[in-house]
Amino acid sequence: MASAPSVTSLADEVNCPICQGTLREPVTIDCGHNFCRGCLTRFCETPGPESEESLSCPLCKEPFRPGSFRPNWQLANVVENIERLQLASTRGLEVEDACPEHGEKIYFFCEEDEAQLCVVCRETGQHGAHTVRFLEDAAGPYRVGEDPCREQIQKCLVCLRKEREEIQETQSRENKRIQVLLTQVATKKQQVISQFAHLSRFLERQQTVLLAQLEGLDGDILKQQEEFDSLATREICRFSTLIEELEEKNERPARGLLTDIRSTLIRCETRKGRKPEAISPGLGQRIRDFPQQVMPLRQEMKIFLALPQGVWI
Repeated sequence: MASAPSVTSLADEVNCPICQGTLREPVTIDCGHNFCRGCLTRFCETPGPESEESLSCPLCKEPFRPGSFRPNWQLANVVENIERLQLASTRGLEVEDACPEHGEKIYFFCEEDEAQLCVVCRETGQHGAHTVRFLEDAAGPYRVGEDPCREQIQKCLVCLRKEREEIQETQSRENKRIQVLLTQVATKKQQVISQFAHLSRFLERQQTVLLAQLEGLDGDILKQQEEFDSLATREICRFSTLIEELEEKNERPARGLLTDIRSTLIRCETRKGRKPEAISPGLGQRIRDFPQQVMPLRQEMKIFLALPQGVWI
């Protein structure tokens, strides 16, 4: 319900500029201002220096025609509603004590239902067998300074307020602690990122070194392959020459073998064939030893991954 000052403020907005009272049968003229029909009629009938054809609005002095009144029904409804609010505001105390169900004034109190009753409520069968007392008599023991219940309420309020303050302090303290922990976690995140970035750079450097060593081994293998192919080719040519020479002499008649056969056989019997090796023992050993150079890196990675998280930092 609107308060009395607010209702008065509304009533001032619907006053007639001529009589300064609440608008009655409001009408609107050409300029848009509103007046009571009776007030505006009397204003038009009052003799003055203006003729009927040149009447002016009492507020803005804009000319208007006497026969141009237009009833403002919407404004009339607003005025009626404001008057109802004014009437209700003058009965505010009575309305506050009225029964919400029957609209009657409350006089009684039901002990069993702890409900405030009007005369109609008391007479209904719902409260007929209950203990019903006058409202003032029932409220008497609860007056300040006379009611032990109020003292108990005050004690409960003190305890509840104290516990509320303790919870608020705990909440504030724990929130600060949480913020500290969040800061610590953020710091550790940055440390982990830094550690893994360092590890990544280390692994990249190691990768570069090991790949360079493998490139060197690859070059040495190709070089020794070239030397092996050259030596094997020379040996194959030497043996091919002896084979062709013996095959040619083997086709000769007996007298033809008398010439140079002995020297040829001696060269075949005294030949020292060399069996070249494609890969030298030293290079082979270097290749076999290479995985051992990678093993320390593997061990370091295993140790790093096996460390507790707290040790990384």
